[in-house]
Amino acid sequence: MHQRLSKTRAEPATTTRRAFTTVELIVSMTLLALLFSTIVPMLRWADYQKKVSQRRTIATQVASNLLEELTSQKYAGLTTAIAEQSEVPAEYQKVLPDAQLDVDLAPPEAPLAGQKITVTLRWRDRTGQTARPVRLTTFIYPQTGGSL
Repeated sequence: MHQRLSKTRAEPATTTRRAFTTVELIVSMTLLALLFSTIVPMLRWADYQKKVSQRRTIATQVASNLLEELTSQKYAGLTTAIAEQSEVPAEYQKVLPDAQLDVDLAPPEAPLAGQKITVTLRWRDRTGQTARPVRLTTFIYPQTGGSL
């Protein structure tokens, strides 16, 4: 005896997916790993650049403060001995490793009676190389008898 199959339509499958397949999980984890492998070095570089910028700002402030101290001296009282006594404050030694401060007092030149003062501050970065120095220059002039 043969059984006859019903010619009625089979009910459509109404199963819904409730989970990810293993392939989908592997692909998504690979994409996340790739994303993190590119983002982490960029974040490190950004942090390094932020520290370099902060050190440069601090070095500029230290050099500016020293230059202001030197220009507040009387013209005749500004000597190389005073300039050689200048040093980087102790609280900035940790931020600016191996800081070297150079103060150059150039003698006055003939047409202008001004004295040139140059403050140069050098330090080492985290790789041990000398960072680009901060160099500030100004001129001071003897006071004249008249007032402005």
